[in-house]
Amino acid sequence: MPDATSLAWAGLGAVLATAALLFLSWGYARAEAQVLVPLEYTGFLWAALMGWLIFGEQLGMGVLAGAGLIVLGCLIGTRGTQKDTLG
Repeated sequence: MPDATSLAWAGLGAVLATAALLFLSWGYARAEAQVLVPLEYTGFLWAALMGWLIFGEQLGMGVLAGAGLIVLGCLIGTRGTQKDTLG
């Protein structure tokens, strides 16, 4: 059984995660998905950064390159198309 401190940290994490998901849901209800998707996918970069800073995880080139490719792919895939103006 976890001690009281561990339970408190887990509870705080649950509250913060719930708040984050509520804010994302609120944002998706009010803005175009193509605007918000790149912001959500930066979560991969934030997770890698926090893992390195807080938990001392080693970030290899594979992790960094993979996260960068995912973010780049989302930016390319969700950008608006330009209409032909020579019409």
